[in-house]
Amino acid sequence: RLADQAWSGLGQLRQHPEFAHLLTQDADSWSRLKRLLAPRHGGLRPAFVGLALALIAVLGFREWAVQPQQPTAPEAAFAASYETDVAHVEDEALPDGSIISVGARTRIDVRFTPRERHVTLKQGQAFFSVAKDPARPFVVDASGTIVRDIGTKFDVDNGPREIRIAVLEGVVEVTRAVAAGSSPEGGLEPARPRIVTAGQQIMAVDDAQPILRLESKITMQPGVWRGGRLSYDGATLAEVIADANRYYHGHIRIASPQLAQMRITTSFGSNEIDQMLASVAATLPVAVRRTSGGEVILVPKQSPD
Repeated sequence: RLADQAWSGLGQLRQHPEFAHLLTQDADSWSRLKRLLAPRHGGLRPAFVGLALALIAVLGFREWAVQPQQPTAPEAAFAASYETDVAHVEDEALPDGSIISVGARTRIDVRFTPRERHVTLKQGQAFFSVAKDPARPFVVDASGTIVRDIGTKFDVDNGPREIRIAVLEGVVEVTRAVAAGSSPEGGLEPARPRIVTAGQQIMAVDDAQPILRLESKITMQPGVWRGGRLSYDGATLAEVIADANRYYHGHIRIASPQLAQMRITTSFGSNEIDQMLASVAATLPVAVRRTSGGEVILVPKQSPD
């Protein structure tokens, strides 16, 4: 029985994916070893049973010892930066199978470690199609607003006034870091983690305080801008103009906070910003003023005398 186990063990080691190369580096030696250990007349040569068992034990120990030091997956260590210009959108495939759709006027840093996939969205907008990996979360940091995910689809907009996260598929966790200089003595505390599901969006509404506002209605369908169209349902004028500025060769500014918070439902191509401005002026009490320097200013429309 012991001889049979030795013979069987050698055969199994030869087929082992990690150690087959150790036994097949010298095919002639392997063949000679098989002949020496081959059963003769119903039994195995006793002189070589010990050798076979020792070989199995040594290689078995080697398998156990080196397993923790196996090379990490190619995507475990990865770093890259992406930056887009006005009206330019591009898709970036990451080595783990995730895809980042980088919006116009956007800057992103990506860093993968064996424990975490980390993205810093410095400015702009990006849509994330995240490959599932429960052991290594996918984390997006947008100016202190942190999105944690293990495999789903969501949109992050790091705008000049607010940060918007909208989920298309799955569930993400969103937290907000404490603002610099704030303290419990000052009455500010980190926003508690919020769970955002498909069809919801959450807003970080104030840079000075760690406030998160969960909204059950998405004002802009996540990732729709990838097809070159911007569509809004009850969005603030500030949201619309912040996005439009990424596709406009110039700058659009809203003259007052009151105008910025007006709500609008609209849809336009990313190359139709001037048409959108005309539509806004026809829909809201807003007038469009253009300066000689190329700036566009939205001001309150004056009532006719």
